[in-house]
Amino acid sequence: MACRMRMMAFLLIAMIASRAEAFSVDTWMRLASGGGASGRWDAAMVWDAPGGRCIVFGGRNGNGPLNDTWSFVPATGTWTQILPGGTPPSPRAGAAYVFDSRRRRLIVQGGWPPEASDVWALSLGGTPTWTRLAEVEAGPRERFGHAAVYDVDNDRMVVSGGEDAYQYRIPLQDTWSFTFSTYQWTLVDTSGAFPGSSGALVYDPQLKRLLRCGGRRYLSGTCASRTATTRDTLFEKRLNPAGPWQVVSTTGVPPLRTDFGATYDVGLARIVAFGGVVRSDCSGTCNAPSEVAFATTSEARMTQTPDWQVVQVDSAPSPRGHFACAYDSSGRRMYVFGGGHYARGSTGTCVAIENSRTCEYASDLWVLALKDIPPSGGGGGDPPPNCPTCPPPPLEDYAIKYVGGSQQVIEVVFTWSAALSIGLYDIAGRRVRGIFDGPLSAGRHEIRWSSSGLGSGVYFVRFLYEGKRVVARTILLR
Repeated sequence: MACRMRMMAFLLIAMIASRAEAFSVDTWMRLASGGGASGRWDAAMVWDAPGGRCIVFGGRNGNGPLNDTWSFVPATGTWTQILPGGTPPSPRAGAAYVFDSRRRRLIVQGGWPPEASDVWALSLGGTPTWTRLAEVEAGPRERFGHAAVYDVDNDRMVVSGGEDAYQYRIPLQDTWSFTFSTYQWTLVDTSGAFPGSSGALVYDPQLKRLLRCGGRRYLSGTCASRTATTRDTLFEKRLNPAGPWQVVSTTGVPPLRTDFGATYDVGLARIVAFGGVVRSDCSGTCNAPSEVAFATTSEARMTQTPDWQVVQVDSAPSPRGHFACAYDSSGRRMYVFGGGHYARGSTGTCVAIENSRTCEYASDLWVLALKDIPPSGGGGGDPPPNCPTCPPPPLEDYAIKYVGGSQQVIEVVFTWSAALSIGLYDIAGRRVRGIFDGPLSAGRHEIRWSSSGLGSGVYFVRFLYEGKRVVARTILLR
């Protein structure tokens, strides 16, 4: 009888209307103020969902470009330096980067110094190891300040924009894709409106499109006299099928800045942006720009005509640009690490955000917890108004099963292919385990995971897919 009761406890599933954790407004929290990765600008950072951690690589400080690797676990607030196997990439900053969720690895491409145009992968399961995937001359020309997204439907990285690494401040207008199954580059497109460089690039999985905002375009003139115009335009580029860059009409006040961070909040169908700088270039030498930094958090709901609004927050990181940014889609959290800004000095040296009279680089790490999704209306994964033909949510059925010992199985049935994130949370709303994060084809799937190390009690299993969120309660007994 006791054994039967235990089996029933593991199989107990109850749908609940509220999340284990809830935020009525977007909320910033500082998780670390140092004690790990050194202060730096223009690093690569991704969210490793199975490991429940941020992975930071490279960047630059006052001594030049870096190629060290670190992890940060928000649940414990701890930094750990990773010493991977294999030959690491050369030190670099301003690289494009994505998280390959199918294979659980960090992908890094390009950056500065200009010899960096190759593609590298850092495996994150088991013993972390660096592997070179493509040579320098195999794809797009050398660049920095570009951006990339992971197109999960086509298992590829899409890279766009940037500045020529040899001819300073020459913007690049091309878009490339790198297919992970073949390790081949393909030129996607060079047509349409040109978004500019050093803006923010996000991916809308509902409409299968790139969205780019902010950035700058350099005007005519020599290096010493070249000036830049900062963009306030939102651009889109459809990927399936491929189309040209097009201007998206918006209202409100867009983020008129460069070198900022943004993410696409699928749950509320909006772009969320933070920070950035406005640069006054080349009033003196090209290597001594002056910048005004921002600490503003903005959003644009992707309705028929997106409307930019400033998000009111109680606290936020200090004004900065050039920081690393990563997004936890399951936890709906945007992480920000490092950064700073230039300020004109008598010798053109950098001036940091923490102390305007010395040259420093920020080493703090912050998280923006995105506000709760309403149970109905105003988001929650409903197709946006400009997508009346979007298909219905794909999750047809699910079950949480106890196998034996610490072994668990979550069975899901999808009506069509979609990306799925599954996380386990305790009753206080803390994420205690990443269960799954990746794409699934249509059909029935069994996802096996271990509850080893977890105590008895009530837990919440959260499914996040195509903008929809389902939370189920389960009980673990030991």
